[in-house]
Amino acid sequence: MLGRPSARTAARLAWGLFGLTVVAGIGGAALRISNSPVLGNDPSQPVVILLIPLFAVVGALIASRRPEHPLGWICCALSLLFCLEFLTEQYADRGILTAPGSLPAVLPVAWVQSWMLWVFWPAGIALFLILFPTGRPLSSRWWPVAGWQLRSPARWSCHRRSTQVRSAIPCARRDISVTTSGF
Repeated sequence: MLGRPSARTAARLAWGLFGLTVVAGIGGAALRISNSPVLGNDPSQPVVILLIPLFAVVGALIASRRPEHPLGWICCALSLLFCLEFLTEQYADRGILTAPGSLPAVLPVAWVQSWMLWVFWPAGIALFLILFPTGRPLSSRWWPVAGWQLRSPARWSCHRRSTQVRSAIPCARRDISVTTSGF
């Protein structure tokens, strides 16, 4: 059975998650720059690109110094998920809209991206707020709310986003089949 990780292991894991967040953010930013001539510029993107790594730094600092505190790990996970969503969104935009057929596995990446942000982000923020500031709910009455929030990604993905993905994928298949029909 695994015990609690040592402080050194927790610090390495926390800063490793921060590193993955930065790599995913840089990859997403590079793809966004390559997509911008076709998709245009979104004025909120630089703010988001700068704030999410700061959120990751806060999470890594908390998790590396107080590994038993769940808020640091929640910050690390949310920032990593957000940057991965940003990367997959830009990857899908590049493979479907900017340069159709230029990237492999665009449809599975687009499928993952279509539910990633709106499934984990609201539940993660709600869980963060429920556990803030001590890492525990204010009273035992909040545990059912925390459990509901942890189950909400499955409910959300099965209900709303699956219908959007099913309607979006045939359009993407038509776009790609037009570009690959010459092979």
